Amino acid sequence: MLFVVLYVIYCLYIPASQFGEPHIYTLDGYLYTYNPIGEFWMIKSDYFLVQARTVQSVNDQEQLVLATQIQAYAMQNLLLYRNGESWTHLIDSTVDETLLTFNGGTIRKANESLTVVFDSGFTFRLFARFGILNCQNLVPELARGKVAGLLGDYDGDIENDITDSSGKLVCTPANCTSQIIHQLFGESWRINASESILWYRSGWNSATYTDLTFVPLYFDMTTVNQTVQDVCNNDQTCMYDTITMDSSDVGIYTSLVRGEIQDLSVTFSNTPPSVTGPTRIDARVSQAVTASYTYSDADGDSVSLVVISSPPGANVVESPGTWTITWTPVDFNPVSLSMYAVEDLPVNGENITSVELVVMFRITPDCQNGEPDYDLLAPSGTVTSLFSVYTCNCSLGWEGDACDTDIDGCADNPCYNTTCIDIPANETDSAELYRCAAGDCPLGFNKTENAMVDECFDLDECIVNMPCSLDLCVNTYGSFYCNCETGFIKHGGEGSLCEDIDECSLNLDNCTDSDNSTCEVIVTDTLCNGLYNCSYTCGNGTDGNESCLCPRNRVLDPNDNSTCIPFNECLDSSDNACDTSTGAVCEDLIDGYQCSCTEGYILSDNGFRCEKCRAGRYGLDCTLMCHCEDKAKTCDHILGCTDCNDGWGGDQCKSDIDECSDASANNISICPTNSNCINTNGSYSCICETGYQMNTTDNTCDDVDECPAQPCSADAECFNAAGSYSCQCNSGFTGDGFTCSNINECLETPSRCVTLAKCVDLQPGFGCICRTGYSGDGRVNGTGCADDNECKETGQACPTPNSECVNTEGSYICQCQEYYTGDGYTSCVDTDECATGTANCTEVENGDTQCVNEEPLFSCQTSCLSGYIRYSVGGIVTCENIDECLSEPSVCPGNNVMCLDADGSFECICDENFEEVNGLCVDIDECLDTNTCPSNGHVCVNLIGGFDCACQAGHLQPNCTLDPNSYFLAVSQLLQTPFLPEWADLSSPEFVKFGEEFERSVSHLFNLSSSYQGINVLNVSQVPANPDQTFVSFEVVYNEDDIPVDLEQRVFYALVEDNFQLTFNDTVVADLAQIQFNGETLDCSVVRCENNFTCVFDGYPYCDCSSDYTGYDCSVMVVTDQESSTNLLPLWISVGIASALLVVGLGACCAFLAVSYRRRHLARHRPPLHRTTKGLVRTPRGPTIFNPTQRMPTEAYNYQFPVGSVRSSSSDTSSISSHQTSLTSAPVGRIGSSMPFAPRWPRAYYKQLDDEDN
Repeated sequence: MLFVVLYVIYCLYIPASQFGEPHIYTLDGYLYTYNPIGEFWMIKSDYFLVQARTVQSVNDQEQLVLATQIQAYAMQNLLLYRNGESWTHLIDSTVDETLLTFNGGTIRKANESLTVVFDSGFTFRLFARFGILNCQNLVPELARGKVAGLLGDYDGDIENDITDSSGKLVCTPANCTSQIIHQLFGESWRINASESILWYRSGWNSATYTDLTFVPLYFDMTTVNQTVQDVCNNDQTCMYDTITMDSSDVGIYTSLVRGEIQDLSVTFSNTPPSVTGPTRIDARVSQAVTASYTYSDADGDSVSLVVISSPPGANVVESPGTWTITWTPVDFNPVSLSMYAVEDLPVNGENITSVELVVMFRITPDCQNGEPDYDLLAPSGTVTSLFSVYTCNCSLGWEGDACDTDIDGCADNPCYNTTCIDIPANETDSAELYRCAAGDCPLGFNKTENAMVDECFDLDECIVNMPCSLDLCVNTYGSFYCNCETGFIKHGGEGSLCEDIDECSLNLDNCTDSDNSTCEVIVTDTLCNGLYNCSYTCGNGTDGNESCLCPRNRVLDPNDNSTCIPFNECLDSSDNACDTSTGAVCEDLIDGYQCSCTEGYILSDNGFRCEKCRAGRYGLDCTLMCHCEDKAKTCDHILGCTDCNDGWGGDQCKSDIDECSDASANNISICPTNSNCINTNGSYSCICETGYQMNTTDNTCDDVDECPAQPCSADAECFNAAGSYSCQCNSGFTGDGFTCSNINECLETPSRCVTLAKCVDLQPGFGCICRTGYSGDGRVNGTGCADDNECKETGQACPTPNSECVNTEGSYICQCQEYYTGDGYTSCVDTDECATGTANCTEVENGDTQCVNEEPLFSCQTSCLSGYIRYSVGGIVTCENIDECLSEPSVCPGNNVMCLDADGSFECICDENFEEVNGLCVDIDECLDTNTCPSNGHVCVNLIGGFDCACQAGHLQPNCTLDPNSYFLAVSQLLQTPFLPEWADLSSPEFVKFGEEFERSVSHLFNLSSSYQGINVLNVSQVPANPDQTFVSFEVVYNEDDIPVDLEQRVFYALVEDNFQLTFNDTVVADLAQIQFNGETLDCSVVRCENNFTCVFDGYPYCDCSSDYTGYDCSVMVVTDQESSTNLLPLWISVGIASALLVVGLGACCAFLAVSYRRRHLARHRPPLHRTTKGLVRTPRGPTIFNPTQRMPTEAYNYQFPVGSVRSSSSDTSSISSHQTSLTSAPVGRIGSSMPFAPRWPRAYYKQLDDEDN
C-alpha cells in the first residue's frame, strides 16, 4: 500500500498517506495509482530520504495478480516491514511493548499500527490490513519546495507534481494517464543499488526486487460493471482494488482508508492546542517550588488540560487556561510531571491534542549554607534523562551533603606549640578556618604576620638583633650562639661576648729563653691554627677551651676535630622545627635544612607544618587534581581517585575493566546463551548472535523467526531453526531455496500460446495472457486471441464530446469528428475556420467584415464604417454613404458654421473670422494681437466677425492725429491688486487686456459733460513698497471748449463716491482713494461746495451735505416721493413715446442688418476687410474680451453716458436690439442724477454696419 500525502497544511506539518494497490496522494494533493515492482524514491531531499519496496500482490486464492503493494518502507536509518501479524524493525535501539527509542527519533506502537517520529519533524504512521501496508505521513513545513520523488515537489502547485527525476514535467492532472505515469514518471524514480537505504540479506540487492517486464492492469473505470460500482459507491480506488484483487473486502477497506485520509486532512486543518511553561524544575529537599503552565487553542476552541503524572503530595491550583503546581520534595525518590492539552470537542471522532509537555527535575539537598551545584552529580542517587540528584557547593567553613556541618579548623592541629582556635563557619570571612592564639610563642619564636592565623616561627636573632657584635653569630631553632674568632675567647658562657686571649700571660706562647725571644700579645689566629690546623678558624669552644671553630651550619669532623663538615639538623629533632606530628619530614641541606610533606599533604605558610590536601587535590605537594567523574566514588588526598565504580579500575580508576575478558578467563558467563559479550567503557553489552534477539523481560536471547520476512525465494518454503533458518524449493521447482526455478512450460518449443499471447508460468502449469486489445484463452489449442472491438463493446471508449471511436487491430483510436480538432481522447474542440484561414468571407467596401466562428462552422458578419449604412440585397451586402448635413437638428452645433458632407464623413467649417472653441464657432478677437492696428493714436475695436482700427480719444480720423481741441486730464490711481510683470510691456496682450478692462469699468464715470471724448490708459506700474498694490496712469479726454470749472472735483467724486467697480480676473479690485490729477493730490482748496456747505477732509476732501441736499457739490435738492411722482409724469409719458419709436426703428434696423449679413455670407468669394475663414479644429488664438458679467455686448464697451448719470442693474441688459433707458436715484449725500440718459454706440460700431451716421 502506498504512502499518501494530504495537501492540508496543519501548523508546521503536511499530512501524507499511501494506501491500497498503491494509490498515492502527492504532497500537494494529487491522487494517482502506480503499480510497479521494485524500489523507488518516495521523498528525496538533502536532509531526509524515504524509499519504498513494492512486490507483486497475491489474492485470497494465493494467485499473483496484475497489481502490486508496498512490502517495506525505509526512512533515513530506519527500515520497517510487516511480518505477518507483527512488525519487524532493523535498528539498534531499546524497545518495550509500546515505545522504542532510536538515534534520531522514537517508534510508538498502538493497536496494530506503528507511529515513527523523527527529531526533524517527519512523522509516519504505518498499519496493515489484508497483507497490504499503508502509510500516512506528516511532512514539516520546512520541507516545502525542497523535496522530490513520487510524492511530488511540495510547492503548493498540483499542476507540476508529476515531474520526473530530471526535473521535466511529464503531464498535468488534466492529461495524465496510468500508462504515462507508469512509463515516464514512475520509472524515473526507480533507485539503483548504490542509492538504496533498504536492507538486504547477504548476496541480495535492489536488483533482486526489480522486474522491469511487469505490466500492471490498465482499464477504463467507465467499463466497470454496475455491481462493483454500487459496492464501491463509485470510488475508483475501491473499484481498482476490488477488480485486481478479486475481493470486494480489499476494495472496501481501501475506500475506508481513503476516507480516513480525507478525515485526517480535516483534522490537521484544525490548529492543535498548546501547553507552555517551564520544562525543567530545580528543587531543594524541604523547600517549596512553584511552576505555572498555560494552555490554549489558536482557533479559540474550548480546551482542557490532561495531567499524565505529577509529584505526589503536590498542591495544584487550576483556573481557566492556567495550571499551577507547588511541590515540596521530602527525599530523593524520582518523580515525574507530564501533561497535554486536548480540545473538548472531537474532530472526525478524534480528540485533537497538543504535543506532550514533559518536565525534567533536578533535585539537590537543602543546601543550608551553600548553593546547588548542577555541574556535579551526587555520588549516589537516581539519574535518568528526566530526574537527577545533584550536590551542594558549600560556602567557606561548611561541609556535609546539605552544607549543615561546621568544619573544625583545628582538627589537624595546625598551630605549633600554641593554642589553635577554631573559627565558626558563620564568622569566617577569609580562606582560613582557624586562628593560632596570639602572644603564646616561646622565647626565640615570633608570630606570623597573618591577621587571621597566629602561627609561631623561628626568630633569627643574628639578623634581627645582631647580638654578637663583631663575633660570629650562629642562629639555632629558638635561639642562637656566638663563636669567637681566633685569638679571642668567650667569658661568661653562652651568649657572652668574645675577649682577646693573652697567650703570653697564660704561657701559651712558644717563646724560649735560649733564643732570647720575647712573648708579645698579637691579635692573630696563627698560633691557634698552627696548633690545631683548623680548616675554618680557631677559638674558644662552647666548653671555654681553645679549639677549631666552624661557621654556621657546619660542625667539626669528629675524626680530626679540625675540619668543618656540614651539620645535619635533621638528626636531632631539637635541631629543626619540622612538626613531625603533622607528618612533616626534615630534609638536610648543605646550608641548613627544610621541611617537606609526604603525599597527600602540603607545607603550611610557616614551612614547618603539613596540612592535608584540600578537596579535589592529592599527591606530592597536592599538585595533582582528581578527575574521577563517574569512574570513582572518592577522591583520596593521598591516592587520588579510589573506591572505583563498577566497570573501572587501575590507577585513578582510569582503566576500563574488560568484564568480558575477565569472565571468560574465569569461566564465568555474564551474558545469556546465544549472545556475545561486548566490552564498553565502564560496562559491557550483551549482543544476541545472528538469528536471535534480546528479550528484555527475562534477559535472554530468543530465536528470531526469519521466515515472516520472506528471506527465501517466492517459490520456496522457509523453515525456521534455532538461530537460523533454511529454504527449500517448492514442489516443481529446483534450486537452493533462495533461488528456485521451476519446470517452465513457457520455454518449450513450439510455444503452447499463440503469438498474440504471453506465456505465464504458473505453479504448477502455465497460462496464456492475451495482449491488451485481445481476448481469449491465448492457447494454441484453445480460442486463441481475437481482436476486441472496443468501440462496440463499451460504447464509451471515446467519451470525449465530438469524438468518435475507430477500432484497430488490438486496440482502438479516438479521433475528432469533422470540423473538430484535438487528440480525440481528452478533448475535441470546434475548428476555428476564422483562425485557420479556411473561411471565405469577402471584404465589403466602406465596411468591416468579420469572420465569426460558430459550432461547427462559421459566419461572415459585416458592419459598416462610421458614416455609412448597411444594405443587403439578394445576399449582397453594401455600405452606402450617409449625408449627415441633411440631419435635423444640424450635426454642426451653434451658429456661424457651415456643414460640408464627405464620403463617409462630414466637416463643420467656421465662417470667416470665427474659430472653434470647445466645439462652437466663436468670434476671433483680433485685437489681442497688438500689431493688428497701428500703435500711434489707434485703438483696435473687435467686431463680430472682424475688427476696426479706431482712433484713441482725442485723436482724429483718418490717421488718428492729435485733436488740437482736446483737453487731456492726467489721472493716477492706486489699486489694491498684485502687479503683473507683463503689464510693464505696453505692447503685450496682458497690458492691452488690462487697459480694455479698466477703460470699460471707469469710462461711464467720466460722462460729466457732452465734451467727454474717452480715456486712454497710459501706463501700469508696481508700487515698490507693496507688491500687492498697482499704479494705473490714464488720461481723460474732453473738448477743451466745454470743460466744467470743477472738472477735477467731478472726476474725483466719480472715482471715489460713485459706484466705480473694477473686476479683473473674476476678482473685484479695491480702489484705495489715492488719486492725483496732473501729478497733484486734490484737497479742500480746490473743492467747491454749493448752498453754503463746506469741504471736509477725512482721508480725502468732500462736501459735507445735509440730508436735504446731495451731489458732488451739494447742489441737488432731495425730492420727496410725492413730488417725484408728480413732477415725473410728463417725463414718463415722454419716455414711453420715445421707447416705442426706438423699438420700431431698431426692428427695421435689425431686418436690414440680417439681409446684409446673409448677402455677405453667401458671397464668400468677396470676403470683407479684416475677415478670415477658420474650421472648427482651429485652436483659440488668445483670451476673449473681458466681459465677466455679460452685461453688454463686448463691441459696445465704449458707449457714453450723460453727465452725472448712474448705471443701474436694468441698464446692464442693453443690447443692439434693445436701446432702453432707465432712471435711478442716487443715494443721499452722493453724486447722482435723476435725469434719463441715452447710450450712444461708438462710431466704429455703426461704421461696420455701413451706417456710420446712424
